[in-house]
Amino acid sequence: MIDHATVERIIETAKIEEVLSDYISLKKSGSNLKGVCPFHQEKTPSFMVSPVKGIYKCFGCGKGGNVVNFVMDHENISYPEALRLIAKRYNIEIAETEESEEEVLKRNTRESLFLMNEFAGKFFSEALHKSGEGSSAGLKYFRDRGFRDDIIQLFQLGYSFLSGDKLTKAAIQAGYKNEILAQAGLAKIYDDRTADMFHGRVIFPIHNVGGRIVGFTARVLGKADSNAPKYLNTPETDIFTKGKVLYGLHLAKRAIAQKNAAILVEGNTDVVSLYQSGIENVVAGSGTALTLEQASLIKRFTKNISLIYDNDSAGLNAAMKNADTLLSEGFNVTIIILPEGEDPDSFARGKHQQEIEAFFAKEQKDFILFKINYLKEWAGKDPVKTATMISQIVQSVAKIPDSIQRAVYLKSCSEQLRVDETLLYTELQKVQVENRIFTEKQVEIKQRTQPQQNLPRIPAFVEEIYSEQSEREIIRLMLNYGNNALFISSDEQEEVPKTAEFIIKELKNDDLELKNLVYRKVFEIIIEQLEKHGYIDIKPLVNSGEEGVSELIASLLSTQYHLSKIHRKKGVLTQTEDKNLNHVVPLTILAFKFKVLEEALKQKRESLKQAFQYNLSDEETNQIVVEIRDLSEVLRQISKITKWVVPR
Repeated sequence: MIDHATVERIIETAKIEEVLSDYISLKKSGSNLKGVCPFHQEKTPSFMVSPVKGIYKCFGCGKGGNVVNFVMDHENISYPEALRLIAKRYNIEIAETEESEEEVLKRNTRESLFLMNEFAGKFFSEALHKSGEGSSAGLKYFRDRGFRDDIIQLFQLGYSFLSGDKLTKAAIQAGYKNEILAQAGLAKIYDDRTADMFHGRVIFPIHNVGGRIVGFTARVLGKADSNAPKYLNTPETDIFTKGKVLYGLHLAKRAIAQKNAAILVEGNTDVVSLYQSGIENVVAGSGTALTLEQASLIKRFTKNISLIYDNDSAGLNAAMKNADTLLSEGFNVTIIILPEGEDPDSFARGKHQQEIEAFFAKEQKDFILFKINYLKEWAGKDPVKTATMISQIVQSVAKIPDSIQRAVYLKSCSEQLRVDETLLYTELQKVQVENRIFTEKQVEIKQRTQPQQNLPRIPAFVEEIYSEQSEREIIRLMLNYGNNALFISSDEQEEVPKTAEFIIKELKNDDLELKNLVYRKVFEIIIEQLEKHGYIDIKPLVNSGEEGVSELIASLLSTQYHLSKIHRKKGVLTQTEDKNLNHVVPLTILAFKFKVLEEALKQKRESLKQAFQYNLSDEETNQIVVEIRDLSEVLRQISKITKWVVPR
């Protein structure tokens, strides 16, 4: 376990904007930062980060919390694991107490797989550099391709021995079990033995955005058995799905954000060669068709992307398909055609950064315009091919979310192909209808087959349900304005209560308590802070290790809406909330009391029915009647102030 002092140091040191910038591209938005949410697919950024408050909040999907919560959710790891990852980023040495047997057993499968992959990555790297076999076969292969030693180290490239069980034996000796080796896709268990998955191959570790190894690609060396595939990948595991990662993104993300542009290539060696030549904003889909998940990964850092694939029919076909995926996600897509017979790897060898960048700038073409010219040349004067060409171009244009961009492209297509623009719009509408029907069917299938997601993390209520909404609003006011004076007094001698003090007093006077466990916990911490220090300190709340607290604080401290200029000009609600606390706060307390009274009245009326039904004594019945009268009277008093309707 991580000791308390170390936890505090990690939280004190970690800057939320720095850590989150490792995962997504953030841009200034007033005093905050804004970016595309990494937790759901969106085209308009709704993910806000407050460096001052140390929180993040997405107004699209509702995710929020502090820096540790973000790493936990993004990496899908536990609280201690997130702390370790952040500590590693800031080179903070972790002091840990010895784990009990029970705590060791609680290490989840995901973390075990990460640790197994980390061990395997080091093993493969040492095999490459420190063994005769690795040096003569693997290291020679990389150097023959022109990879420098520092680049080999940076990408953690490695080698797997020809012998079929060296990794397995080393892992077992280090305390790992056969089962975890198999679960990580590093070994196969047979009846009488366990054998390595990779042997006699060079190794390319695959990292997630945070830089942890999630899997491996292994390339065969020399002449392989005709049945042996050229490349072997880690099979799908709890931490690795090929369509959800991009090779090299952990190294490229900063350059992508800085340049506001990404380069997408096909293979791992393409990435390594370009990166070595100074083109650092490059990633690869590792030979698979680009998925929406992979497109979303790139969109965290930029919406501008260039495709550079092999200059052959297979490469161009892959570019066409992947470009449509990117267009549908709102990317500005360009394509760069390399000289004939070249791929990004071979093209980059022996060239300087400036030379490569100059070529890219010269050859970069808008994808839709490139597709028009490419298919126009393919179709020639063949009417059938021409019809197919028009259909394919419109299919790509239909993917673009922006209506103005679609109109511009259709006009250009009409001019270049000499096709009536009206005809193109008719075809576009037809494609859009087909796409909409398909999407609706997919959503319908998904709704039928998938269980409800995003269930509450903890039970929202205990004992009785009072008013979830009112409780939440009370906590929101205390967090945002708890230290503010409730009103401004003209009498300097008058003691004006803080907002939080007024709320606490009102609730205590009526013996009201918050039933939501998380709200109650925050309420109790605020009371404790006021008693100790005389003011509310948000930071300990933001960085609370209590389950659900940090997420709640982030949600309630974040605000999405601002008073518009039109409203200000027309005089509509010109006072902001912080200037109107003397009205807002009492009204919120009254709403809470009204809800409690309303529920109590409902229960008493039900009790009165039962009293008549079961012939209770006159004394018991009269007592219920009196209580109903008293409840109704208080409700009427509140109604006079608020104009709310009293339930009959």
